Amino acid sequence: MVSPITLVYDRGFTLLEVIIYLALFSLLMTSVLGVVYQLVRSTAETKWALQVQAEGNFIIQKMEWALAGQTTIILPNEQTCVITRADQGSESPVEFSVRAGTWYVKRGMGSSTPLSSSAMRVHDVVMQQNSSGIFTVIFWLDDWPFYFTSTAYE
Repeated sequence: MVSPITLVYDRGFTLLEVIIYLALFSLLMTSVLGVVYQLVRSTAETKWALQVQAEGNFIIQKMEWALAGQTTIILPNEQTCVITRADQGSESPVEFSVRAGTWYVKRGMGSSTPLSSSAMRVHDVVMQQNSSGIFTVIFWLDDWPFYFTSTAYE
């Protein structure tokens, strides 16, 4: 005897298979996006840290330059220091100060020039010189501490 013909539809996926594949795909994409986000975030944080470090080092190098030919250091307060230099036979004071979160340098009677960018805030500055002539500067640039100490150059 001949069996009746049955129609079998094996083309495509069932609804349950589609839901399972979509759930697996969304889990995979969530983990991939999480990794990509962490990479982008850590790259931005590293770039910012390098900028802060470069700016802090620049400020310290300017102070070392001023101290290289100094004859006197005057500290009117912990936020300002005036270094008198003997450049080319004439006395030329260099003033370092912090105002409104920005480092400034002023040479002679000229105008003050910012040393730090407006994107970074300078705070908790302490400039001191002890009786032995050791000059110390401690400051924070954003959340990064910087420390500079120098003996009197003469």
